[in-house]
Amino acid sequence: MRAEREIDYGWFFMGGKRRENYDDWWRCEISFQPDLDELFGVSHNKQGIQPTPELRSILEPDLEEVAKTLHRRVRERFIQVAKEKAFNASVNQANTKSQLLLSIDENSDSLRANVSLELAEFKGSDFFRVHYQDDDLIQIQLNRRHPFYRQFYLRLEESEEFQPTSVKKAFDLFLISFVKASFNLSEDDNLNQLDPHQLESLILNWSRVLKIYLSD
Repeated sequence: MRAEREIDYGWFFMGGKRRENYDDWWRCEISFQPDLDELFGVSHNKQGIQPTPELRSILEPDLEEVAKTLHRRVRERFIQVAKEKAFNASVNQANTKSQLLLSIDENSDSLRANVSLELAEFKGSDFFRVHYQDDDLIQIQLNRRHPFYRQFYLRLEESEEFQPTSVKKAFDLFLISFVKASFNLSEDDNLNQLDPHQLESLILNWSRVLKIYLSD
């Protein structure tokens, strides 16, 4: 902006920072007065600039760092939104098909209950924890500290090499189906002391729940 009037726009003063898609989501404005026209290289018709090396050496170091910071913030926000959308898509599909699970056991409160899926941080070796609330909601929390989350889940969420949405959704439903199936075992069953028959029942129950969730 020269004397409160726009005379040019573009990728100026960003140093070695190349322009990327995430940079479309932020703006930088530089205002100056006519007495700096020579440094900014203002054209004769006042419709463009060609900054001098002297001015670039003054502005670029700071603006390049600002540009990198803004780029990182936008990218992190996009990743966060993508995570939330992916979780919502998985949970919505699971909850929409809860009634279909009653074909497995029509008297099961756990199969009828809705689920929620969220990220958390807690100590311990478990990848996820489950809370059964009032027969209406099964809450599943994924542990950010667990190696499986860091080495697989997080990389899948942040991947830019391909579209991982369907893969992640399938895994979310895989996990949800396990939780649903395990809750559907009788209250006397102990998941830490399953005999072969109970284990076979769990695997079969889980497989049937997962098949229903992934059906079109």
